[in-house]
Amino acid sequence: MLPEIVFLGTSAGIPTADRGLPSFSLIYKGKVYLFDVGEGTQRQMMRFNVRYFKTESVFITHLHTDHFLGLLGLVETLHLLDRRSVLNVYGPPGLKDLVFVRHDFLNITEFDRVRKVRFDGFYVKPFRVKHIPNSYGYVIQFDDRIKFDGYRARSLGIRGRMFRELIEKGKIRVGRRTVYLEDVSSVKKGLKIVYSGDTRPCASVVNAAKGADLLIHEASFLESESDLAKERRHSTALEAAEVAKKAGVRKLILTHISQRYKDLNIVEKEAKKVFRNTHCAYDGMRITLRP
Repeated sequence: MLPEIVFLGTSAGIPTADRGLPSFSLIYKGKVYLFDVGEGTQRQMMRFNVRYFKTESVFITHLHTDHFLGLLGLVETLHLLDRRSVLNVYGPPGLKDLVFVRHDFLNITEFDRVRKVRFDGFYVKPFRVKHIPNSYGYVIQFDDRIKFDGYRARSLGIRGRMFRELIEKGKIRVGRRTVYLEDVSSVKKGLKIVYSGDTRPCASVVNAAKGADLLIHEASFLESESDLAKERRHSTALEAAEVAKKAGVRKLILTHISQRYKDLNIVEKEAKKVFRNTHCAYDGMRITLRP
């Protein structure tokens, strides 16, 4: 099963008629993982056919209300629908005080010394960014995949369940010979997705995004308003593109775009001057990620 990203809200600070407040979902193996939950996210999930009851975990980047306020409504809806399985919510220190609803299924973890959170087939790792105190971005790293050379394996006598044993033990005895996993396979690097959250362009994002398949980076302003971007600790589209280029990512998606920009083609065009494989996110945009 291939992971899918669905953008639920792509505006910055203020929603528009076409764009909601920040949120996107990662859908993988039938489960939903939310990154930021702006006001109205649960309705966006209904609108774009993302099954909110399947939400496994939520990751909040920082404690500006446009990034977490929708969590309250989502939790109350899940409560009314008799949610029993645990909903894990991860975010900065202070999150527990702001999420004043309390239900048995809700578990909130504030990042302090949490290095990564492991799921089935991938992990999520927080890293600090340059916005307000305790602002985070996230690395979503999928596990490496083993690809067998079928012809080579069969020629050495490996059949059926022997493949599983070879994966688990790293070697297997076939007759008088020991066959090692690396003799009959190669490793395919797992997909890597990086979400900047709200941030000024900074080394921590570049380092986290090194070699990423997809970088989702905020682009609140155009370069013509770079002074405003600096003042409010955000990035311009051009600056986001420069981060993508330095990090050597495959693809850049711009999000968190100010409501003042009605034509997103202008935002995209500015970034493409530096990094060609750039696209602006829009609400409902779906991306299926392929290795």
